[in-house]
Amino acid sequence: MRKLSKTLLSLLLIAAMLASFVVLPAAAEEPAAEQPTEAVQAAETQSTAAVEGFDLSIVMLDCGRKYFSVDSIKQIIDNASAAGFGYIMLGVGNDGMRFLLDDMSLTVNGTTYESDAVKSAIHAGNEAYYNFAVDELTQTEMDAVLAYAKEKGMGVIPMLNTPGHMDAILAAATSLTGTNCSYNGSVRTIDVTNNTAVTFTQELLKKYVAYFAGKGCQYFNMGADEYANDKYDSGSMGFGNLQSTGNYSYYVEYVNAVAALIKNAGMTPMAFNDGIYFNYVTSSGTFDTDIVICYWSNGWSGYSPMPAETLARMGFKMVNTNGSYYWVLGKSDAQCSASKASGFNIKSFPGSTIDNPFGAMFCIWADYPDAETEASVISKTADTIAAFGATLPETKQGEKSETKTDEATKISVTAPGLTGITVAAVDKGTELDGKKVAGAWNIELTTANGSYTDSATVSIPVGKEWLSYKLTGGVLESDGTTVTSDPNSKVENGVLTFTAPHFSTVVVLAEEKQQEITVTVGGTETITVDGEVSSAYTDDFVSVKTETKDKTATPYYERAALGAGTFYISDEANDTAPTTKITIIDNGDGTYSLKNSNNRYVYPDGTYSWFNSSWTYDAPTSRTAQTVTITSNADGSIIVSRDVSSTWGGTKTVYLCFYGGSLSGTATRTSLYLYNTNLVTPPRKQANYHLLHR
Repeated sequence: MRKLSKTLLSLLLIAAMLASFVVLPAAAEEPAAEQPTEAVQAAETQSTAAVEGFDLSIVMLDCGRKYFSVDSIKQIIDNASAAGFGYIMLGVGNDGMRFLLDDMSLTVNGTTYESDAVKSAIHAGNEAYYNFAVDELTQTEMDAVLAYAKEKGMGVIPMLNTPGHMDAILAAATSLTGTNCSYNGSVRTIDVTNNTAVTFTQELLKKYVAYFAGKGCQYFNMGADEYANDKYDSGSMGFGNLQSTGNYSYYVEYVNAVAALIKNAGMTPMAFNDGIYFNYVTSSGTFDTDIVICYWSNGWSGYSPMPAETLARMGFKMVNTNGSYYWVLGKSDAQCSASKASGFNIKSFPGSTIDNPFGAMFCIWADYPDAETEASVISKTADTIAAFGATLPETKQGEKSETKTDEATKISVTAPGLTGITVAAVDKGTELDGKKVAGAWNIELTTANGSYTDSATVSIPVGKEWLSYKLTGGVLESDGTTVTSDPNSKVENGVLTFTAPHFSTVVVLAEEKQQEITVTVGGTETITVDGEVSSAYTDDFVSVKTETKDKTATPYYERAALGAGTFYISDEANDTAPTTKITIIDNGDGTYSLKNSNNRYVYPDGTYSWFNSSWTYDAPTSRTAQTVTITSNADGSIIVSRDVSSTWGGTKTVYLCFYGGSLSGTATRTSLYLYNTNLVTPPRKQANYHLLHR
């Protein structure tokens, strides 16, 4: 008996030792810690002396899985800047796609998809992945983030992960093209052997690459990691499947093609390491060595990325992205502390030592998006960012932006290193580019090194007589007639702000505003027009064209209260087209049972893995009745739960949820909504008014 006990103890010790050397690909879900109500700013820290060849110090924020507001991102930038980091990497495309451009129109294999259709499809994919109150940043908001980073002397590295980790984009590609773009049923990875899937993804990438290149970004991270690991979740996983089926060369070709389009835009491509010569395979093609490798893991049992030292010898620049120093939402044992971060060594890569690293990166991953608030992420990572930054060599950061204002005109310009501004009004006639000229000025800018003519933010006070017009700012090109305008020009508090791409003559153009409003017959709509008038109102202020017609409102399903019967169920509070049907059976003892449309019992369930010390969740079906607990919330939503017990994991409450558009399980309390199955289609009359402001 003693011998058996010693043997078991030895095995447990060996397993514990092995686990300590493994960076697992997925984080176990734990209950969220109590969340603070305010963000905390990192203390100012001092990096170590500069090291030749070490150019990149990066804080990476996973704002693809979890939505972060502009203000929250700015606070992360503040903390990174104070800690001496030179770059913020924004993972806007990672499972979710949390940033939409103004123009999202795509042409794929000869078929054009309108901008609104693409936006709607990606938005639907985001909501299916995780539905926040706000799901995406707008282009105007991203402009503001980029401008703020520039003011803080930091560069921005966008990350849009493909061909994996793209749940929302994959869902959009499939729904828009009518082609199954998934790799063997993966919900987050496209099939790199499928022409439609590849073309759709790369056409979408081109738009984002062009946008960020136009904003002066120097690097673009394509991700390229963990191929179909949701489908193949053991052994060599998705990359192993690609290799065993002879399709790995398609992945190599895809990565090189994306790297090429990034390079063609004047940026340097980046990628995570695990797919690059996975399992030491070099016979399926050669990866472009211009790709900067973000090395996060040397693998685990059955999963064998190429060692960091080997990739370095092959000519790749290496960024130490050591997964042991990750900070992962919802995983308390993978949240790097400040004390641990203070021991980070730029040369100690997972499994290798690299004497001349190109950079280092601290990553904040949102594996469980709802485990923390935005504020708690900021406050809990602040000290770690400061400690991590203190271990890094100094890197050349961008020159901080300065604002200079001309006292006579009150025109101000913000750009890096400005020391002076001279403004002189000029006459450019009354009309340019088919619009009225509200003003034109020659603006000369200076820095310590001489004249400044590059891109800058311009703010111009607007006369009251122009406030009722749609105003855009821009520059008059050398031909004297062409105006390059900023479509994102914005007027606030009587000041027009826009980005000038370079400096020649700056102009403000005005055009009459047009609006179309829809008023239900008998209803009232109020339109407020900016501007001031001193005379009494007359009909000359606005012309109105009216059109009255019958219109059928969008059909919808009414919300239903908890009770026995058949309903649609959704995780959206205002779902106009729910598709998942369930039947609720009241067992009469305070418990319920659920049946799906196939007359099978469905229920939330969890399984505990002793080896990984983690739970996994799903929503299986059974021919045998399974009881669940259902409670109602004040807003009419319901919570469906079930307690699951494990010898090793204890008891866990598992909740019913949606994942990838299907019922699943989670450890997070999730609100669901019931809808009656009868479609409501109310007719109504409406009047369309076309307003032209004078």
